Amino acid sequence: MVDCTYIELNGLIIQPSVDYVARLDGIMDFQKYVSESELFYDGAFYGSSKITSRDLTLNVIIKHQFNINENKAEKQLNFILKEENIKLRFKLENDDNFYECIVNCTSKATDTDKITCTLHLSDPNIYKAENTTELEKIMQGGFYFTPDGFVISESGFEFNETLIGNIVEILNPSTTIYPTLNIKGDADYINISNLTTGEVLKINYNISSEHTLFIDCNPSSRKIRYNNKSYMRYKSGNYISLVNGSNIIKVDYSGSCIVELSYKEVI
Repeated sequence: MVDCTYIELNGLIIQPSVDYVARLDGIMDFQKYVSESELFYDGAFYGSSKITSRDLTLNVIIKHQFNINENKAEKQLNFILKEENIKLRFKLENDDNFYECIVNCTSKATDTDKITCTLHLSDPNIYKAENTTELEKIMQGGFYFTPDGFVISESGFEFNETLIGNIVEILNPSTTIYPTLNIKGDADYINISNLTTGEVLKINYNISSEHTLFIDCNPSSRKIRYNNKSYMRYKSGNYISLVNGSNIIKVDYSGSCIVELSYKEVI
């Protein structure tokens, strides 16, 4: 059983709090649905499996019993729990990372000393809070050496450098996850590659620094948007994934861009 040192529901902090004491159970629990094929070959079988949706249990005790503060605290909690698609954020004991998921409260029962809430996760995954990193620029050129040594021209030093792309290494300790990218700058084309998996996503159209190109690689919400318009028709290749372990992500283009990559690890 894992204890939480921090619990927040749509901005309402219930652990630690002057009004509440709370406990969240079922974080590491899961159910896996497995469909097995009857076709066996050399001792192996073919089938499919997936993690099914699940529930967390939130137990809350209101500290100010039998006074006006207790009534106010329960109303505030009740208001949050009735909302749709509640953002749950928490920290685990001996872990400084924030984790988050989207939940809906399917039941709330008040006993003499505690409130028990069932929080349903339609997406069974719980994610580490989003990481965002800016890809490091790759430069080509600079000062050049000849076989005879360093040559100084009559006009003085010459330094020529060309921006050819951006690159970053992402270490993913969890299962396969899918990033989003924000790209801003001037480019006639953009090629996004995961050199680890061999995946390449190409955008065969120009962008300018007036707007940001947004790319979502998640299978459930895939989109490519620029200036509030879909750029799906300019896409070719495969969407980018981040597999377990090291992933080398490289973005090539013809101009100059700033590239930000965001992702959420799964626990």
